[in-house]
Amino acid sequence: MGKKIFFVAMLYCMGGAAAIVTVLTLYENIDWKLHGVPARMVLADTQRKIVLAPSDMSMQFLDVKYVSAQGEVLVRQQILSGPNAHALLDGRSIPLTYIKDNPTRIRYTDDDASSPWG
Repeated sequence: MGKKIFFVAMLYCMGGAAAIVTVLTLYENIDWKLHGVPARMVLADTQRKIVLAPSDMSMQFLDVKYVSAQGEVLVRQQILSGPNAHALLDGRSIPLTYIKDNPTRIRYTDDDASSPWG
């Protein structure tokens, strides 16, 4: 009798946890849809000349700006992966979406979920 009650209680707890995760994911996706600004990340003019070794793929802190239809936003010391830092230092731009009120929260265009539910 005790094992059956424990099993049913465990099922309810697992269902509740799944419901909480679903609601949080839905909220986050709605936040990105409502407040996300599509832009292109480029190296900021204020950034001093940095030279990275081609084999240096560690995280880098760079001053970048996001260029969008709404204007430019300067972000100081944005954390970037090694490949993205190399792309910016080579003069390329990176497509992304950032949150209007918190420009350090970004999603790269390649990482965008195709479904708002996923």
